Amino acid sequence: MNHEADLRQALLPRLALLRPYRWRLAVSYLLLLITAGFQLAYPSAIALFIDQMIAGAGWSWLALMAAIMLVIIGVHAVANALRHYLFASTGSQIVAGLRNRFFMTMLRQNIAFFERENVGELTNRLTTDIDLLQETLTTELASLLQTALIALGGAVMLISISPVLSLLMLVLVPVVIWTMRKVGGQSRQLANMRQERLAYCSRLAQEMFANIRLVQAFTQERQATKRFTDTTTETLQYSLSADLLYAGLEGAVTFIQSAALLVTVLAGGVLVAQKSLSLGELTSFILYAGMTSGAATALGALWGEWMRAIGGTDRVFELLVEAGTENASEDARSCPSLHQELHFSAVSFTYPTRPEQAALKQFCLRIEPGEKIALVGASGAGKSTVINLLLGFYAPTQGEIRIGDRNMQSVNLRELRQQVALVEQEPALFSCSILDNIRYGALSDVDEQQILRAAKDANIHEFVNQFPAGYQTGVGARGVQLSGGQKQRVAIARALIRNPKLLILDEATSALDADSEQKLQQALQRVMEGRTTIIIAHRLSTITFADRIVVMRDGCIVQIGTHQELIKNREGHYYQLIAGQMAACADGSDSTNLAIAESLHD
Repeated sequence: MNHEADLRQALLPRLALLRPYRWRLAVSYLLLLITAGFQLAYPSAIALFIDQMIAGAGWSWLALMAAIMLVIIGVHAVANALRHYLFASTGSQIVAGLRNRFFMTMLRQNIAFFERENVGELTNRLTTDIDLLQETLTTELASLLQTALIALGGAVMLISISPVLSLLMLVLVPVVIWTMRKVGGQSRQLANMRQERLAYCSRLAQEMFANIRLVQAFTQERQATKRFTDTTTETLQYSLSADLLYAGLEGAVTFIQSAALLVTVLAGGVLVAQKSLSLGELTSFILYAGMTSGAATALGALWGEWMRAIGGTDRVFELLVEAGTENASEDARSCPSLHQELHFSAVSFTYPTRPEQAALKQFCLRIEPGEKIALVGASGAGKSTVINLLLGFYAPTQGEIRIGDRNMQSVNLRELRQQVALVEQEPALFSCSILDNIRYGALSDVDEQQILRAAKDANIHEFVNQFPAGYQTGVGARGVQLSGGQKQRVAIARALIRNPKLLILDEATSALDADSEQKLQQALQRVMEGRTTIIIAHRLSTITFADRIVVMRDGCIVQIGTHQELIKNREGHYYQLIAGQMAACADGSDSTNLAIAESLHD
C-alpha cells in the first residue's frame, strides 16, 4: 500500500506537466485509438481473406478487398506518422518548459540553498535528468496506453474466436502483472542510484576542470583520474545491474510467451481437425495471440522504462518542491528607496553551515544617506557577513535591518538589489565580450557612449583599446584572458553603469598596482559623491577618505570614528591593524599608503 501511495505521489507532478498540452495530446490519443483499431482489425481481415479463398471467392471480390485494404493501410500510415510527430514534439516542448522552470527556480534561491547543493549536481539535474522525461511523458506513455489497448482488444477478440483456446493464454496475465510490479520497483531504485552517481561525476569533473591549474601544479592528475573512474565504475555497476534485470525479464517472458503460443497452435490444430474451428479463424487466433502476448511483454518493458525515468528524475521534483518553499521574497512589499537611513539593530547571525559559530553578535550601526562607511578588521571579523545580510542573501538570526522605517525582511529583494551595485574582491566575469560584461550591470538598455563613460571612469578605456577587437574582446571563462587588476576594473565599470543608490566595494582595489589604484580612487571619489557607499578594505588609501570607519573583531564593533580619530588611540584595534601594514609600506613602493602609515608617528 505504501509503495502504491509513493508511486501515486511520484506520478502526479509528472502528469501535471501534460496539462498545458491537453488539447494537442487529445488529438494524439484520438489518432492512437485509430491506429490501435487498425492493428486489431488486421488479423480478422486476414482470416476473412483466407476463408473466402478456400470457399472459392472470385477475382472481383479479391480486387475489391485489396483496394479497401490499400486505403486502410494508407490512412493507418498517415495517422501513425502524425501521432508520432505530435507526441515527440510535445515531449520536446514539455522538457524545454521544465528545464526553463527548473533554471528560473534555482536562480531565485537564496545563497544558503547553493551552500547546501553542489553546482555540478544541479547542472546535471538540469540537463541529463530532465532529458529522461522527454520520451517517457509522451511517446512512451502513448506506447504504454496503445499496448494496453491492443492487449485488452486482442484478449476480447481471442475470447470471441475461441473461448477454449483463450484459457491457455490466461497464464500470461498474472505472470506479466507480477513481473511489472517486481521489476518496476527495482528499476526505479537502480535508476535513482545511477542518477545520483552521474550527478556526482558531473560535480567531480566541474571541480577538476575549474581548478585545473591547481591540479596540475600539485601533480594530482592521477588521483583526480582515480576518483573520477571509481565513480564512473560505481555508475556502471548500477547500469549493469539494470541491464541484467531486464535481460532476465526478457528471457523469462519470451519463454512463457513462446510456450503458450506452442500449446495454442497444437490445441488449435486439434480443433481444426475436429471442424470446431476454421483455418482462417485459427490463423487470426494465432495472430491475435502473438499480438496480445507481445503487447503484454511490451507493457512490462514500458512500465520498467517508466519506473526508470521516475527514479532518475525524483531529485528534480524534490528540488522544485524544496526550492518553492524557501523563497517567497517575490511576494513581499515594494522596496523603498535606499537613499535613506540604513539601520542595523542588534543584529546577530550564524551561517546555516556553521551554526555553532556566530558571525555577527549584537551588531548595531546607523548609516546615513550619502555616507561613506568603511568596514575594517581581520579575516573572519564579520565584514562580508554585513554585506551578505544587507543584500538579503541571508536573514538575521536575531535583530533586524531597517530601511528608513521598514524592516528589510518585508521588502521585495529584487527591487532592493536593483538599487545596489557590488564590486567583489574576486570579480566574476562571464564568457563574453568586455562590452557585454559592462552592460550586464545596467538596469535598462544603455548606449555605447554610456558604457564608454563608465569604462573611462573605471580607468579601463586605455588598456581595452590596446586589444585588436577593443570592447568586443572576449574575456574567456571566468575572465581568464584578463589580469586580476583588469578584471576588477571591468567589474567596477559594470557597477558604475548601474548608477546605484548604494555602492558596495568589497576589496575592490586589492588587485591594482599603486598607479592604477590612485587613478581609480579619484574616479571612485567622484562616483561616491551623494551616494551611500560601504567599503570593505585593508589598504589604507581606500579607507582613509571614509566618513566613518567601523572596526570589527569576532563579529562585533569595537571602534567607530574617522581615520584621524582612531589612529590616536594606540591601544585600539584599528591602530594595531594599521601598524601591521607599516612593514609592507616601508620600502616606499606604495607612496600613498606610506604617507598614511607615517601618520602613526605624528
